[in-house]
Amino acid sequence: MADAKDFLFEIGTEEMPSAPLNNAVKQLGTMIAKGLDFPEVTLVGVVNADFALKMPDFRAGERAYDLLEQVAGRAGRGDRPGEVIIQTYLPEDPVIRAVAEHDRSIFTDYDLDQRRDALYPPFVRLVNILVWSANRDDAQDYVGRIAKLLKRRWHAAAPDFLRAGSSVPQVLGPASCVIERAKDRYRFHLLVKSPVGYHVSDDIDACLKEVGSVRGVSVSVDVDAYDLM
Repeated sequence: MADAKDFLFEIGTEEMPSAPLNNAVKQLGTMIAKGLDFPEVTLVGVVNADFALKMPDFRAGERAYDLLEQVAGRAGRGDRPGEVIIQTYLPEDPVIRAVAEHDRSIFTDYDLDQRRDALYPPFVRLVNILVWSANRDDAQDYVGRIAKLLKRRWHAAAPDFLRAGSSVPQVLGPASCVIERAKDRYRFHLLVKSPVGYHVSDDIDACLKEVGSVRGVSVSVDVDAYDLM
């Protein structure tokens, strides 16, 4: 353990001489998580792992599992055995159990069931429509108009979807983003869940053309979105 402490202190003082030691710890954690090989690291600690588990994103568990599994593989890569300590208030969470028991299926089976029940990928296509502006009211009004048009469009087309044996696309929101304000811009978004194989981008494009452009308001459409933050 003394070697590990010496190594950590060395990074904080020589590689980043002006950075406080706590920043050095964060930097070391980032480098370990990215897969860099430090043979002398025999102990890895994860503080407050629950934070990553409860992010407002359906992929939060997936990302947390990937990170914890990667971190766990950094300890004991040299001649000496390693140990991993994870701080959590949720020891029965499938992510924590999967990492602790070295059994990926504990998490993947649970996560797949959750996504199936709540209709999230891979069982639907997910679209994130993001609107931002320096004027909060303008951004909120614009995203609200998009949502209204999409809901009206798919409500009218619902019989056609049902006759084809398909589910009707859903609109969730609009709502403010988790990070509501960034770079002096207010951010709102809405999510669209559509059947796999349906060209949902055509409908969204038609609605955006109907709404038109508004000075000072920007919009982005992320089909098969990965980041919902």
